[in-house]
Amino acid sequence: MNDVLVTIRMPSPLVKRLNSLCEKNFYMDLSEQIRDVLNKKFLEHENQKSNATKKSSNKKELAYMLERNEQLLRELKESLRNLK
Repeated sequence: MNDVLVTIRMPSPLVKRLNSLCEKNFYMDLSEQIRDVLNKKFLEHENQKSNATKKSSNKKELAYMLERNEQLLRELKESLRNLK
């Protein structure tokens, strides 16, 4: 894996807040703190995409099950009519 150097410009109040987080989280420098924040945000984004895909799949499954249940209900009603 190749490392890539990225330069970021940010306002000084943000840098101060990040530096205080570095101390709180026991990071050696600001770059570690920024990597941690980016990794967490990336994972959140990936989880949201994954959940959206699962929801779409679940909707299809529910629609199929509903259609199947309605078909079974029609068949049961037809069977009841035939018994009478």
